[in-house]
Amino acid sequence: MRRALWYEGCLTRRGRCAQDGAGMSWQSTTGGANITERLTATHRELRAGYDRLFGLVERFRPREARLASAELKTRLAMHQRLEEVVVYPLFDGAPSIRRATATMRHEHRLLLEAAEAIDEALAQGDDEALAQWRGRLAAVMPEHHLKEELLLFPRVDALLSDAERYHVLERLGEPA
Repeated sequence: MRRALWYEGCLTRRGRCAQDGAGMSWQSTTGGANITERLTATHRELRAGYDRLFGLVERFRPREARLASAELKTRLAMHQRLEEVVVYPLFDGAPSIRRATATMRHEHRLLLEAAEAIDEALAQGDDEALAQWRGRLAAVMPEHHLKEELLLFPRVDALLSDAERYHVLERLGEPA
């Protein structure tokens, strides 16, 4: 029997998200070392981490689940900070995109709130709260990631010169 994934059933403009065992999969919209691929890989790692976390919960391994939750909360916060400090400001001068990045910043707050609440629910052994916050995470994260991966990040890659892209990748921690 196949275990349902926490984000299962998310929809995109292209149809359903494909699942590859480690998370959702999709085709990169650009080639070569770029911002889209770098940040999409991080999104994939975060989704795989939450799959692992909720797998630990389902297998009644609370100690390991609490450790995984704390690590994921930290990784999520660090990733969001990089996006907000390095990538989103590239669009602050464009009013139409600035509204989109404001929405994405708001979604970051919702995701971090869910991650913190999941961490707290695990620490308290509160299964009801855990299920509630798991649902909130599943309601926001897949769509948020897809907006970034299919709309925002490819636009960044298209607008930047090779030298600018290299600089951004360097600031993200992975030179081209």
